[in-house]
Order: sequence, then C-alpha cells, then structure tokens
Amino acid sequence: GPVPAANGLGPRSVINPTAQWPWWYAPYIKSANVFDCPMTNAGAENLTNAEWSNQDNYGYNYDGLSQDVGTLARNLSQLDRPAEVFVVFDSGDPDPVSGTNNMESLLEALDLNLTCGANRFNNGYNDLAALRHQGRTNMVFADGHAKSIGYQQLLERYGSNVAPWMINWNDPTCTGPGEVCVPLKDDAFVGPGKCFDPSKLKF
Repeated sequence: GPVPAANGLGPRSVINPTAQWPWWYAPYIKSANVFDCPMTNAGAENLTNAEWSNQDNYGYNYDGLSQDVGTLARNLSQLDRPAEVFVVFDSGDPDPVSGTNNMESLLEALDLNLTCGANRFNNGYNDLAALRHQGRTNMVFADGHAKSIGYQQLLERYGSNVAPWMINWNDPTCTGPGEVCVPLKDDAFVGPGKCFDPSKLKF
C-alpha cells in the first residue's frame, strides 16, 4: 500500500522491493542523498519527490541476494564467499538483475549494452553507466567492504548460485554440469564488436 515520506525519501503509492529498495534502508540513514551518486545527472530529487525513482543511480543485487522470491534477503551464512558477493553498486537500473537472468539483461540493467538492444547508448557513451568512475564501478560486498572494480570483475560469471552474483543464470552460456558459465572472454555479448565493447567506453 501507500507509504508516507520518511527519512528524506518522498512518498509513494507502492514500494516495489526490486526498484524501490532504498526504502528498506531509510530508517538507518539521515538523508536520501546517500543513495545519490554525484557522478550521475539523476539528482537527489529522483528520491525525494513523490513517486520517486532510483533509476540511473545505484543498483542492488536483488535476485542474487533474495533469489527473487519476494522475501527477506539471504543470511550471510547462505552466501558463497561473502567477501566476493556483490550487494550495492553503480548501475543504470536499480535492480540488476530481476527477471530474466542472462548476460544480455545484465548489460541492459547496468547500462552497458553499448551497441545493441533497444536502449543502446547514443554514440556508445552514457554517463549513467555502471562504469562511470573512469571505467570502473564502486562496489559494496556482502561482508561490508567496498572497493573499485573493473568491467572484467563486474561482468564475470562463474556459474549459477555462486559468487560474485549468486544468481541462477538461465542462458546457454551457463549450462552443463553445475551450470558453469563460459569465461568472460568467450561470452557472446562481451568483447570487440559485441554488445559491450570496452573500447567504446569514453570518459
């Protein structure tokens, strides 16, 4: 149902746990500005206005930490190598990846689908992309530490339900015994001339 304005966040008619995840953290902050990255043009008003949106700012690893079941997040003991599991990070969409879990949808959610797809960048550039910090992503991990990572670490998938994403992948590049994913260098969507071509990043 509807929720009132609180802790700097504006009121909303409904809170979606995927896209409006900052609401669940609001009681622990003093200002909604902590959810606003100064490197984007999204602006704090995206969070403070009525019916606010968290688009083009930070993302939360929703499927990996909740298994998309609409319940509370997994316990730390349920995570594979918590020091390597992604939690909150620079992103385009607020919920990478809720829904279909494959590399194409991950690139789309992170605003890194540079050369293909309905929402590809103009001229291969968008300052709201997950790699907006000089080609790197600021990442908070499940054990609480934070650091800057490159696209190789951000996009690497080792298999279903393991670090760093803890997601059950459902695409042909993550199949076979134990659903092990192909290495990033062999991914159909990442590399020279593919949907995410690192050479097209401009900073």
